[in-house]
Amino acid sequence: MQSILFTVVLMMATLAQNVHANDVLSEFLNKLNTFSGQFQQQRFDEQNELLETSTGQFFIQRPRQFRWEYQKPYQQLLVADGRYVWIYETDLAQVTIKTLDETLHNSPVAFLLEQSADLDKYFSLKVLNDTPAQQQVQLTPKDKNAQFEEIVFSFSQQQLNRLQLSDNLGQRTVIHFSALQTNLSLDKALFQFEPPEGVDVVDGRD
Repeated sequence: MQSILFTVVLMMATLAQNVHANDVLSEFLNKLNTFSGQFQQQRFDEQNELLETSTGQFFIQRPRQFRWEYQKPYQQLLVADGRYVWIYETDLAQVTIKTLDETLHNSPVAFLLEQSADLDKYFSLKVLNDTPAQQQVQLTPKDKNAQFEEIVFSFSQQQLNRLQLSDNLGQRTVIHFSALQTNLSLDKALFQFEPPEGVDVVDGRD
């Protein structure tokens, strides 16, 4: 089963028409409280060959809560309740529990789950495209030990519709978003998890 790099993450925003690409991401993050929708995730190797495609839905509530559900071609559920992450491998009938801090350590998109995001502190920002039809912002980590090379946020008509992450091995993960909603009230139960009866539980909490 694949890990989603805890990228959950995964959002949408409708922004003012006069906002430039270098401000779009900051504006989006500053106004974001919750976001949810559907996704298609693709992973490519260093030769740009498609390795796998998966689809599902997600719910994120800042700070530090998310629910990421893979539905096809296999089922996998990840739930973060603010302190812990629960990973339910349906086919294996196994639940793994980790601390959220451990999971997010060195994660390229950890800042998306925090209530505030100091992008300039951790990333160098570069505008790749800035037209009314498309805006793209590239984030390159300032930490030389980071395990990824860049993240690219793509907006179409000021609405986030794609997230691309490139790692140090030359692989790319591309997430396309649809049916997105932001800043709606989300059910607290979405971010709670109780292991089903009969499954193996691997508790990795300290």
